[in-house]
Amino acid sequence: MAVQARCQPLVKLDCDASPDCTWCESRAVSSACYATSLARTRLPKETFVCDAEKKVEGTAVLEGAGGTGSASIKEKKKVETFDLVEGLTLTLSSAEVDKTFCDASSPLSMAGYMNVKGSQYDTNGDKNLFYWMFEKRTTSQIPPKVRDGARWPWDNPPAPKPDPQPEPKPADGPSGTTTSDTPLVVWLTGGPGCSSSLALLSENGPCKVNEDGATTMINPYSWTESAHVLWLDQPADVGYSYGQENDTDEEMISEDAYYFLQAWFKSEGGMKYKDSPLFIVGESYGGHYAPAIAHRIWRGNNDLKTGLAKLNLKGLAIGNGLTDPEEQYKWYAEMAFHNSHNMPVISEDTYNMMKSSEPMCTKGIAQCNAGDGLFDSFACQAAFLYCNTALTTPFRATGLNPYDIRKPCGDNPLCYDFSHIEKFMNSDKTKEALHVKEHDPTWQTCNMMVNLEAWPGPRTDCAPTIYGRRAMVLDDQPVQALQMITQFLNGQAF
Repeated sequence: MAVQARCQPLVKLDCDASPDCTWCESRAVSSACYATSLARTRLPKETFVCDAEKKVEGTAVLEGAGGTGSASIKEKKKVETFDLVEGLTLTLSSAEVDKTFCDASSPLSMAGYMNVKGSQYDTNGDKNLFYWMFEKRTTSQIPPKVRDGARWPWDNPPAPKPDPQPEPKPADGPSGTTTSDTPLVVWLTGGPGCSSSLALLSENGPCKVNEDGATTMINPYSWTESAHVLWLDQPADVGYSYGQENDTDEEMISEDAYYFLQAWFKSEGGMKYKDSPLFIVGESYGGHYAPAIAHRIWRGNNDLKTGLAKLNLKGLAIGNGLTDPEEQYKWYAEMAFHNSHNMPVISEDTYNMMKSSEPMCTKGIAQCNAGDGLFDSFACQAAFLYCNTALTTPFRATGLNPYDIRKPCGDNPLCYDFSHIEKFMNSDKTKEALHVKEHDPTWQTCNMMVNLEAWPGPRTDCAPTIYGRRAMVLDDQPVQALQMITQFLNGQAF
């Protein structure tokens, strides 16, 4: 909306001179200057004739920020409109990403926006969710000394069979081919309100941002070693995504994500993956997102509406997730005093105080989840304050990192400094490469307004005791995380 605010007061001459604005003529209302992205996606062509429609689609010169240096390539951004169901037209505004931008070992990367019209919670018809997707690598980037020294899930079992057997099909892993059996992982970062692009660039994606905030380096342990992965910024107003900021519970979020997937699989870029085994994966508050979205897909598949597709849902995974605070908060004291590192970080007196606080905390969470009346909302706020004061503050007072208690937290609120990633994502070069420059969003690690909207109300198996929680296991133990997700995708024990 910031671009529209700049464009709206401009006269035609100044509007024509602005690269982000376009002049639209109309017989029904006054002719005016509009943001080009708005003119292409929101204004009905029956009413408006815009200069943007008269122009030949332009090209942009992109400079890669990959670990191999920078390169230039001309890319055409596609604005694709299609009918999801009768009377419902959706718009995909995306394109391929320069192969040298982030990771050249992936045969294809795409990024851009998809609207979610059809969702009953997109009442303004303006929600546009940003995604960044990479196909599975064709060449493994795992260092030989790590690969040779580890037991990887895609390695063939060494035990010989006593009788002749057909040669087993190797599990899908780093190889030179991808097939329709190659899994597609949809990744959801938690928060709530934190960008999935943050995970892409700091945890499980194909590249990481260097400290200069301008270049990237290859992440050898990317999940694209084993699958296609789509990182989705959701809900609206998180990361690069924009639109009506009204998603406050799992039902609303899952509905928007369901229609994103329905639309994306029908688009020119996404339809080739519609038969891929689909896995919904989330971390931290993604312990609410992932099950809710998977359940919405399951319900949709069992009561399929005309024009919608049955999605090939095969699995659900949650990493370090907040799924049931009423149960999980009982174990905060144990983690701090009786942890697997044999490293008590609080005193016995503090431990006993935390244990004595658990019944009041869990009672408050139960009341929070009991309904949606005014009293229950008050109970949610009371539970949020009490549980965090009694069971989280004592650990925070130690100054240690809750995601890895062996390390100090430091001065950053999330215990990690992401300023270099914010610099990278807010650069014009990155926005042009990811096809979001027309909208020109301001990227934040986490949108705290979305975070605050999520916690005051009751919800199933969810209390408001998740403020500021994220999971950084993937960043601290990338090799183990890649092994685990690969085993999961291949149906193996882990």
